[in-house]
Amino acid sequence: MKLEFLPLSKIKENEANPRTITKDKFARLVNSLISFPTMLAIRPIVVDDSLTILGGNMRYRALVHISQMQFEEIKKRIQGDKVKEAHWQRFFDKPTVPVLKASDLTDEEKQRFIIEDNVPFGEWDWDKLANEWNSEDLEEWGLDVWQPEEENGDKKKPKACEDLSNDIKECFKIEIDCGNEEIQQELFNELEERGLKCRLLTL
Repeated sequence: MKLEFLPLSKIKENEANPRTITKDKFARLVNSLISFPTMLAIRPIVVDDSLTILGGNMRYRALVHISQMQFEEIKKRIQGDKVKEAHWQRFFDKPTVPVLKASDLTDEEKQRFIIEDNVPFGEWDWDKLANEWNSEDLEEWGLDVWQPEEENGDKKKPKACEDLSNDIKECFKIEIDCGNEEIQQELFNELEERGLKCRLLTL
């Protein structure tokens, strides 16, 4: 497999993709790609011979969204970075996307890749993240960082070497077997409207 650049319009979103994304995380993904376009070449979209996406559906959606934005909005977000400005100017002139074509996969291997590409086999070392990384950067890059709240509801700024283990609070969750995706989405929307924090899982 080798890296190719193909017109965005020729790439096909995978309708069988089992992954979903919230509006907040989608907005963060769009911002992440705008501010770090090199990531697209490092982690290109993977397609099959029909140019249907096997890996990278959300990045594809984000690129489609970016292609419909005003270029002036892009310039505001990259804050005068001429290299990034030139990158996105080329993209607006000719929207292309870096892809890897997985031509040799069987149908079974394609299905397996779609799932395994999204399975996080490792775990985060939360102590290292708290002590060695900037939590605001992590959140901007798409990682959900738990932060205790002050009495007035404002998030506390984490200290450089703060031990958060004593601040861990009990949480109460339920798991519901929805039976199918339509019921799952309806229940998710209903709970979100009630102000409950939810996330969709497909197991």
